[in-house]
Amino acid sequence: MVSAGHSNATLKEAKAGFRAGITFATHLYNAMPYITGREPGLAGAILDEADIYCGIIADGLHVDYANIRNANRLKGDKLCLVTDATAPAGANIEQFIFAGKTIYYRNGLCVDENGTLSGSSLTMIEGVRNLVEHCGIALDEVLRMATLYPARAIGVEKRLGTLAAGKVANLTAFTPDFKSPGPSLTVTRS
Repeated sequence: MVSAGHSNATLKEAKAGFRAGITFATHLYNAMPYITGREPGLAGAILDEADIYCGIIADGLHVDYANIRNANRLKGDKLCLVTDATAPAGANIEQFIFAGKTIYYRNGLCVDENGTLSGSSLTMIEGVRNLVEHCGIALDEVLRMATLYPARAIGVEKRLGTLAAGKVANLTAFTPDFKSPGPSLTVTRS
């Protein structure tokens, strides 16, 4: 799979990339130019192409919830929930080394010394909760965004993404307030 992302590509360049085999877009809206009336750029190209899958970081910091709602309306079953999680996800740390740089965890953001975003502290269950509570997306759809759609995007939906005989079942239990009472469980059964 080839993925486009973190790019200043124009609409024309992005569409050429899609024709050449790009099937996924990394971190929709992040490190991409603004969509304008005359130049939609990479983000606009992703939203315009029905067959392109894309991941979106649902922490409300990388992408505003209004943009997530719009992306969901436009991409439907091609929008995948991703975390971009780094060391602070589920941990209590204030700084860490990533790609040779010191990254600081401040006010929910992972940033370098210049304030540039460098990953996230989002856990998957927090992303699920955010999409339900802040974006108004139904829980069953959010769970597909975290499981089935990514499996389809990488072509492994026959083994992963839904509960069915012969598939690997990655199970996580959580309470109505999105708390996980214990570890995840992976089961394979024929």
